[in-house]
Amino acid sequence: MQLLLAKADPKRNRFTLAGSFGRQDGGKARPVQLYVAGNRQPEKLVVNEVKKEEVVGYLAIPKVKMARR
Repeated sequence: MQLLLAKADPKRNRFTLAGSFGRQDGGKARPVQLYVAGNRQPEKLVVNEVKKEEVVGYLAIPKVKMARR
């Protein structure tokens, strides 16, 4: 999975990500849900800090993966 930071607004703690899924807007501490093929539960990208040219956070991956039916 590749993600590209399209825009970052540190004053408003907002950002825009681009990737093969299109564009996704997000905000600080508001998780961005990413659905991966074959999994029912989304992986969540949680951003803790928005800087001028980068965002800092973590990717939360579910421990128990439920397969799609």
